[in-house]
Amino acid sequence: MSRRAKSAIQFAPRRDRVLADIQELAKYGSVGPSAITRLAFTNEDLAARKFIISLMKDAGLQVAVDAFGNIFGKRPGRQNRPSVVTGSHLDGPPMGGIYDGTVGVLGGVECARLFNELGLETEYPVEIAVLAAEHLDRFGLGCLGSRAISGKLKQLDLQSLTDRNGITIWTALEKAGFSPERLETVRRTREDVLAFVELHIEQGPVLERSREKIGVVTSISGPTRLAVTVLGETNHSGGTPMGMRRDALVAAAEIVLAVEGCAKAEQEYGTVGTVGVVQVEPGSMVAIPGKARLLIDIRSVDWNSKQRVLRCLEARWSEIAQRRQVEVEMAVSVDEKPVPCSPKIIEVIEMAAQGMNMAVRRMPSGGGHDTQHMAAITDVGMIFVPSIRGISHAPEEFTDLDDICRGITILAGSLWQLGTSCSSAPLSPAKT
Repeated sequence: MSRRAKSAIQFAPRRDRVLADIQELAKYGSVGPSAITRLAFTNEDLAARKFIISLMKDAGLQVAVDAFGNIFGKRPGRQNRPSVVTGSHLDGPPMGGIYDGTVGVLGGVECARLFNELGLETEYPVEIAVLAAEHLDRFGLGCLGSRAISGKLKQLDLQSLTDRNGITIWTALEKAGFSPERLETVRRTREDVLAFVELHIEQGPVLERSREKIGVVTSISGPTRLAVTVLGETNHSGGTPMGMRRDALVAAAEIVLAVEGCAKAEQEYGTVGTVGVVQVEPGSMVAIPGKARLLIDIRSVDWNSKQRVLRCLEARWSEIAQRRQVEVEMAVSVDEKPVPCSPKIIEVIEMAAQGMNMAVRRMPSGGGHDTQHMAAITDVGMIFVPSIRGISHAPEEFTDLDDICRGITILAGSLWQLGTSCSSAPLSPAKT
């Protein structure tokens, strides 16, 4: 079958089936009409995973769960390997929405159903993946399942990273029935994975505001996360004159503004800066704060731009520390480079959209995704669908069902092209 003939296949997701799946999955961890709390490896997460496994089996997929808890539902091809893989995650933040991750997992399952209903056979297997522990809310580091698959996660990480209750990843895995001691068996290579394509909500306002329906991701931002501690002097709020204070919180407030200013200076490169957590000690109305701790997130799809922001911040807080007679300590928890998507996968996604008479917008991803870690072992791409008002990680998160089905249509076309047209040799290398 020619490439032109392949692209002419019309994939039509069943709206009622997709909606029913979204609504059913939203019950696991539900804390309100449109809010879920489903942290990694909790009972809510494990129940959601069982539901997805049941859907995979109903779709005739061969289901396997690795030692870290990543789920793979395989639809066999004429060859046994490598596989074309799609998928996302099921876990999320406290009081999160019902579309983040969900759209990519359920979209992959729907693609398998469509292939079955059309009687399609692919050269290579197509696998739908549920990647474990994508969100950092429980253990402070995100994309753990994809990090394990790509070999980035180490045994030491499993024993050193803990949640708020002091439970290590190792213990959480054991309690959930997985095998942390077999972490090395989770790793996969290009011989196993021909390509990885993730369907996801945008988590930003660009598509909605531009009235465009499909985004093709060109690159994924790399985060640098800092813990900045400001040390001043705790003293009596009434007895200490204003000119004799070493107020850690006031100095920290200036650093917060510096994050905004340094990032704004680089906004033309898509660089952003956020202070998401402020902790103050001793936390009394009648005491001058002697200690303040800031958790800072700097992201960009341009490595040089991000480095300029970091240099700007270092200069600013050095000046603030000297002027306010405080000490500033900084620790880096994450420092990652932006990840470009494969030009070949971008082309495949755009061809699939063209075959369905759908226009697409090339765009970067400001959010982090499992895709950026899968890029260490294979060629990757992402499909975005609009997020209403750009809201995500909140109960107001919403994506229209028609947009979700458009995304599934493009995903199905992409998987079909990749599963039938691609050589098992590496695709074109992604350009930085």
